[in-house]
Amino acid sequence: MDNTLKVARCVQCGGTSLRDDTREDTLTVGARTFTARLPMQVCATCGEGYIPGPSVEAFEGAVTRALVDVGASDGASIRWLRKAAGLSAAALGGLLDVRAETVSRWENDATPAPRATVYALGTLALAALHGQTSPLARLRALAEPPPTPSGPVVLALAG
Repeated sequence: MDNTLKVARCVQCGGTSLRDDTREDTLTVGARTFTARLPMQVCATCGEGYIPGPSVEAFEGAVTRALVDVGASDGASIRWLRKAAGLSAAALGGLLDVRAETVSRWENDATPAPRATVYALGTLALAALHGQTSPLARLRALAEPPPTPSGPVVLALAG
C-alpha cells in the first residue's frame, strides 16, 4: 500500500475502519481501454475506496507511455497527450505554428494530425512525465524569432 495517503475517516459515511486493499481501475482513451490494479484504502462500513494520488498519477503515466509507444494518433489520444504535456490547445498550436482550431480538429477526428505532430506531442508528453523541459524549451525557442547576434557567438568547450 502506498503510504502517501492514509484516510482517518470515510468521507462518505464517517466510518473509521479502513483497510488496505487493491482494486482494478480502468481508463478509456478513445477506442483503447487500459486497466491496472491500484492500491487503495476501503471503508469497512460502506465500501467507499480511496486511491492515493501517486498511484493515479502512475496509472495515467503508464497510459501516456502506452499511447506514445503505439503511435496513437486518434483525436482522443491527441487530447490525452496534449493534456499530459500540460498544454492548452492554444499553447500547442502556438508551438506547432497552427491555430487552436486546427488542434481542435485533430482532437475531434475531423482532420488527422500529421505524423510529425504526433511524434512531437509524444515527445512532449513523455518529457513532462519525467520532469524534463528541454523539448518544450526547444519548441518555444523555435516559435519565437531568434535575436540577431550583435557580434560573434562565443562557445565554451568542455575539456
